Amino acid sequence: MTASAPARTQPGRWDAARVQEAARTDRDEALKLCNSALEGLTQAEAERRLETHGPNEIATQRPVTWPLRLLHTLRNPLVILLAVLAAVSLATGDIRAATVMTLMIVLGVTLRFTQEARADAAAAALRAMIRVTATALRDGKPREIPLREIVPGDVVVLAAGDMIPADVRLLTAKDVFVSQSSLTGESLPVEKGDVLAGAPERPALECSNLCFLGTSVQSGTATAVVVETGVRTLFGTMARGIARAGS
Repeated sequence: MTASAPARTQPGRWDAARVQEAARTDRDEALKLCNSALEGLTQAEAERRLETHGPNEIATQRPVTWPLRLLHTLRNPLVILLAVLAAVSLATGDIRAATVMTLMIVLGVTLRFTQEARADAAAAALRAMIRVTATALRDGKPREIPLREIVPGDVVVLAAGDMIPADVRLLTAKDVFVSQSSLTGESLPVEKGDVLAGAPERPALECSNLCFLGTSVQSGTATAVVVETGVRTLFGTMARGIARAGS
């Protein structure tokens, strides 16, 4: 499989029309839409698409530089209060009080700076130990692929307990129930299948043959073709919107 994936006009946003089109078409047309085949992608084509579309990640966590960490530590209200009191004491000639409060500031900032640096280092080491993978067909054979390397057009194999690695269109399904609580708030798993049930114009989240990043398989087995990855998934777009609202 060497065909190229179609260009995106808005590569950083979820394309609801594209996902719904994949749901409305039959299996062969859905594969054609994603420029894929039942045997999946070749490794070379997957690597090329990874360069084009980027990693299958919601957000890339950048390491905090020490000047930024120090600035964040100095913005503590207690540190600011002590600095003001130290300045007032120095201005009024109380050198001893100014010295004590300055030492308190230095010790407090140093302790918090060190603790945060150690906590971030420990968290980074833990993330490095955890490797989330998905089963994808590469060169016609199932392989465990790191989640970040899943690309549009990959054919993935799903089973009970698996995370949905991207926004996918089911190709085959047997007794599949998916938990979508992270997206819809539904407490009960939703039954999924490889055929679209109901009206074809229904919203993507209500399409029975679509599964989304951020959800998980509760039971059953399935194969699916990846339609969108990373920030172009529904979950990725929602996460970016929440991050912008909170910034």
